[in-house]
Amino acid sequence: MKYFTPDLWLRMQSGVNPETFLMAYDEWERELTAYTEEVSRIIPQDRRYRHLRRFALQESLHDAVVQGCWFATQYRLNLLVQPEPPAERLVLLDYALVGEPVVNRNLLPQEFRTSQVTWMYDEFALLGATDSADEPVFTHNILFGNGCELIICFRQFEVSRHHALPLGLPRNASQPVSALPETT
Repeated sequence: MKYFTPDLWLRMQSGVNPETFLMAYDEWERELTAYTEEVSRIIPQDRRYRHLRRFALQESLHDAVVQGCWFATQYRLNLLVQPEPPAERLVLLDYALVGEPVVNRNLLPQEFRTSQVTWMYDEFALLGATDSADEPVFTHNILFGNGCELIICFRQFEVSRHHALPLGLPRNASQPVSALPETT
């Protein structure tokens, strides 16, 4: 990752002295500004990239829990993420892959890792220069709380949101399916 690194993230975690935290926080904010400018520049304004642009510039899944990751086909990867409460929707990320995803392990010290696969931060980058004939190739680097980084190379990206069906109802409680919100 170019803008956000595990080292910078670690310097902002609890247990560090206030001066270290404030310096790291200021650096994070500077990197966020630079990253936002870069993403605005590298993702085309074309309608085909509206999901990618909106997600990269306006959404954050920080502290969300990854519920699943699978290959929908040989060249499509799906990631199902549940944002932290009070959000009630699931977020499905769908990538049209250019190559095999890469998982780098043990990027965080053991004492900072979580048992769940929680979304810490992510960063998009342009991998291949574009010309009029080819679609651009992007990377999406995601650092998870378990210390793994997922690197995805893709050409197309879609995001959809879905209401979860609450199956963990208390005993003797019932809720008709018709009373549940609809998926958009």
